[in-house]
Amino acid sequence: MKLHRFYIDHPLDQEFFEIIDEEILHQAKDVFRFASGDNFVLWNGRGREILAVLDDYTKGALSVHSVQSIENKNELPVRLVLYCAVLKADHFEWVVEKTTEIGVSLIVPILSERTVKMNLRADRLAKIAKEAAEQSCRAKVPGIAVPISLDKAIAEFGEGMNYVFHSGPNLQSIQLNKKSDQGSVGLWIGPEGGWSEAEIKKFEYLGSSRKDFSFASLGKTILRAETAAICACFSIAQKYN
Repeated sequence: MKLHRFYIDHPLDQEFFEIIDEEILHQAKDVFRFASGDNFVLWNGRGREILAVLDDYTKGALSVHSVQSIENKNELPVRLVLYCAVLKADHFEWVVEKTTEIGVSLIVPILSERTVKMNLRADRLAKIAKEAAEQSCRAKVPGIAVPISLDKAIAEFGEGMNYVFHSGPNLQSIQLNKKSDQGSVGLWIGPEGGWSEAEIKKFEYLGSSRKDFSFASLGKTILRAETAAICACFSIAQKYN
């Protein structure tokens, strides 16, 4: 039987400890009705995961002890960074949820020229990412950066091999070179309506002056921005898996 996983902001490096998280306490006591001796998994979203046993309920806490460490091998062997133009809030939240399930390491919201909606809630995005990572049995919760301009994103985060997705002519699908990726792959997804001409020229200049930027295509059809983000991440995850 699959054990339930609880996310907890804790180093999980002690044998005996108490859990005071109200949400975990509610689920363990009132939803799952765990009793002393029941097993479950605790993970901290930073790569640490343990098999734990419930010892007892105390006032406002769970007393537990660690049985063993669990090696979670579900993370991608490459750092996958999604640079996604800010979309409508519900569309961007869907991108966060699904790309987290796929294995993205970091999501960077981009303020592009055609960005219209900028009402993203950092706390809600973090909660969605945590729950998606928990559901998909990941070892880590992806980071979500604050929204930044395209120029700043290129200057601060442009590392490893970067693929800019665009619907222009004569573009090929991703030609992955694991040696040149150097452990990091960046995927750049434009807003509804696509990248502006000025933004495309910036990427073209980068492509001509640097070997780590290139255009790529997801096929002949025009995809919605949120669909493109998910498909692009999956294409990388599939190649590395």
